[in-house]
Amino acid sequence: LRYYKIGHYVIYRRSYGRRLAEMARRFFVSEVPETFRRERGVVLAACAAFVLGAVVGAGAVLLDARNAERLIPQEFFSESPRARVERIERGEERIDSVAKASEFGAYLFSHNIQVAFLAFSLGALTIVGGLWILFYNGAILGAVAGVYALEGVHVFFLAWVGPHGALEIPAILFGGAAGLRLGSALLLPGDVSAATALQRAFPAVWRMLLATA
Repeated sequence: LRYYKIGHYVIYRRSYGRRLAEMARRFFVSEVPETFRRERGVVLAACAAFVLGAVVGAGAVLLDARNAERLIPQEFFSESPRARVERIERGEERIDSVAKASEFGAYLFSHNIQVAFLAFSLGALTIVGGLWILFYNGAILGAVAGVYALEGVHVFFLAWVGPHGALEIPAILFGGAAGLRLGSALLLPGDVSAATALQRAFPAVWRMLLATA
């Protein structure tokens, strides 16, 4: 009987590749959305911190253009947006080779991985730190948007940030939300021990982090 069971398993089992593909499909189609619905509190908190920062940053610049120099890092504030747009439209600044595209892509990837990691780790360790880094990055984005709006090149800003920001910003928010979930289990475990709270939070956290990656 034992050999019959082994033979039945070998003959009728599905291939490893098919099972792996089904597991991946189920993970992204069912498990990840269900996790984010269950953990919508921390997801909304992360989004609220980022959006609030963007509103504050844009509002500060629209009220006083000099605030742009105070909010935007110096390396991103080297010239006026209108001058940069005019130079790009004349073809003087262009990503026209694989090397340039690779360099720019590597910068975006490494920078946004760093921000997502900071949002996760600070949220996990302090909660407040995670909310602050999301607020701060939102404020920078809002300030940059405000500068482009003041100079009448807001359409260029949307076309510039939109394509990659549509992926990068949610990834940063998801990483921050995962950190807030872990931080709430570690620092605010409620009626259970921190170890028990962490054990309960871990399945949601690793699904959120895998979706972020």
